[in-house]
Amino acid sequence: MDVEKDKKLLSFITVATLVLAFVLIIGIVIFALPDTTGEVETQTETEVQTEAQIEISTEAETEGYPAEDEENTTAQATEETASEPVTVSLIAYGDNLLHKGISEYSQLADGSYDFTSIYTDISDEADAADIAIVNEEVVLGGAELGVSNYPNFNAPHEVVNALVAAGIDCLTLATNHVLDKGSDGVISMLNYIDTYYPDLVTTGAYLTAEEQNEIVVMEVSGVRIALLNYTYGLNGHSSSAVYVNMLDEATVLTDVEKAKAVADYIVVLPHWGEENQLTANDEQKTLAQSLANAGVDLIIGTHPHVVQQVEVLTGTNGNETIVYYSLGNLVSLQHATANMLGGVAEVNLTFQDGELIATDFDYSFVVTQWDENHAGTHVYNWEDYTPELAAVHGISQFDASFSYDALAGIVATVSLE
Repeated sequence: MDVEKDKKLLSFITVATLVLAFVLIIGIVIFALPDTTGEVETQTETEVQTEAQIEISTEAETEGYPAEDEENTTAQATEETASEPVTVSLIAYGDNLLHKGISEYSQLADGSYDFTSIYTDISDEADAADIAIVNEEVVLGGAELGVSNYPNFNAPHEVVNALVAAGIDCLTLATNHVLDKGSDGVISMLNYIDTYYPDLVTTGAYLTAEEQNEIVVMEVSGVRIALLNYTYGLNGHSSSAVYVNMLDEATVLTDVEKAKAVADYIVVLPHWGEENQLTANDEQKTLAQSLANAGVDLIIGTHPHVVQQVEVLTGTNGNETIVYYSLGNLVSLQHATANMLGGVAEVNLTFQDGELIATDFDYSFVVTQWDENHAGTHVYNWEDYTPELAAVHGISQFDASFSYDALAGIVATVSLE
């Protein structure tokens, strides 16, 4: 009886132990497993998001910029690195022909001179230009050398003060009158400029051969403009003490080649032609074409004392050269209607990465006004000039044909419009 009880008890214990062991094993397994319910959801969202990003990026990278198209990739890189265009404005006026009467009117009570009022009406345009040029027809040797009239001119130093105040940046000095006071006049003029206006650029006449051999270059926003100035003659004067550029074709062409190495744009400013002729002569046209063939970009002529036409020439390399054959007078006391009208060359140059990409040019005009006593000399922009001013111009006592309409007729002949 006891044995049977012991067997039943042993069986119960065995079964209970097995059940307990099974439960314990299941618990351990369940406890060891990680809780992945939230993680699965997060991973699913991440996978979807990542796939969308990859799909969008792939479309953006390939649309218009195929990976296999190296030319498109290069073009895109070039566009991103290209510099912004740079525009340089250049304005040039004709002969600053200072007769003695102009200096006498401009003399003050203390013996000094003030020419400022002559140029006030052109100062806005000149000052706004990056490069403003005047052809200084007569030597500015100073009153110490004697203020004088034709045929051997000389004007006071103070003319420089007025031109700089008006915004002029450069004077061309190679004219037939530059040696009217010999070497003393040129030396005095250039020393005055160097002392008081060292930033004022001069070209065409020099104190040393070394200066003459250097190409005059003005730099604006990284663009280099060469300014080459020459005269056809010196009215029989000569001097070994100073140096003046002569209008010899071979010399000019040599200088043009030198300028190509140091400048982005080449301007030649010749003192040439025939006085009082309203059209350029064959000599001017032939030389202009030769300069165009050599690659000169712009030609601005002076000396005839009247305005002449503007042309665009094509060089042998297909290049275009703008030619202002003559700008006439900026200031003078000459006695013919056409001498009172001056031309103004206006040229805007656009460069990008060192290359000229656009050129705009125009031709405007100025009028010299003075009264019956050769006093009150003043330069007006043509758009500001009126028939009323023309009616009181002092030139009428010398040229009865002078009138506003006469001036307008000349403007119409040479205007670009």
